Amino acid sequence: MPTGFIRLNLTDPLTRASLLAHNDDDINMTAAELIAILQTYPADSMVLVEGYETGWDAIHDTASAVVVEVVEPAEHDGQFQKEGDLPDPDAFYLSEQAKRNVMKTLMKGKRSRAVLLTGRRGHLR
Repeated sequence: MPTGFIRLNLTDPLTRASLLAHNDDDINMTAAELIAILQTYPADSMVLVEGYETGWDAIHDTASAVVVEVVEPAEHDGQFQKEGDLPDPDAFYLSEQAKRNVMKTLMKGKRSRAVLLTGRRGHLR
């Protein structure tokens, strides 16, 4: 394995508990939890995010934004959207079901401030 890459040790209680706890769609990792996990690795370890379609990318940018949890997201869509990035529910290209889902998200979606990590090709998503 190349130097600086991390192989998760699922026998490590902290790593295993954290992965299991965050495998539930209703539980979101906090910055404090991520920091605690990262502190268990060597300081010079690479931190990567999922690539555009396959593989992994280096983190290109970080930001903070208000996000809304999408109600009934499509299988290929993320669980959260930046609040300003939600489509207009009257957009001509949306199916009737998609329009209903956008309206549900606008009305009922939980809003939160989040730290966003963007990979090198994240803008292509």
